[in-house]
Amino acid sequence: MKNKNKIWGQSFIDLAKSKGYIVKKPTAQQFKKFINFVIVGKGKDGNPESVSLSLKNLKSNKKVKWLWVEIKNHEGNPGWLYGDSNFIVFELLDEYLFVNRKTLVEHIHSSIDHSLPLVQNTWEAKYKLYQRQGKLDQITQVKVNSLINLKGNYTWKK
Repeated sequence: MKNKNKIWGQSFIDLAKSKGYIVKKPTAQQFKKFINFVIVGKGKDGNPESVSLSLKNLKSNKKVKWLWVEIKNHEGNPGWLYGDSNFIVFELLDEYLFVNRKTLVEHIHSSIDHSLPLVQNTWEAKYKLYQRQGKLDQITQVKVNSLINLKGNYTWKK
């Protein structure tokens, strides 16, 4: 039975705090722009970084090879890829991968042919747009290895 009192993203929060960061909840306005947390670096000069946390990629204890990215949300509006966060943080098996959101946008736009028709199955969504039946969302999958070395990205070991 799952703990109903568990805070969403608690392991990320705990890790950030153990690294000396201050973790703040976003304002209502920031949350509407897909910001889940604001982390403030060590010391007085630490610049706040806004992050969107993606925890949907772990379903088992297997190494993740592909990550889901939301282009449009379920209402057909721009998805979290186009929010205001500085970083999209993907939870992997042994680490959190911080991907610079603007770099991710560039990577997605250069990797996906938006003129192709939507694919019908999730297994076809690798660098192609997938839309659930009866929904307005558009999501795609990108290979983890293609993101690791993008400019501005870094990891936190768990």
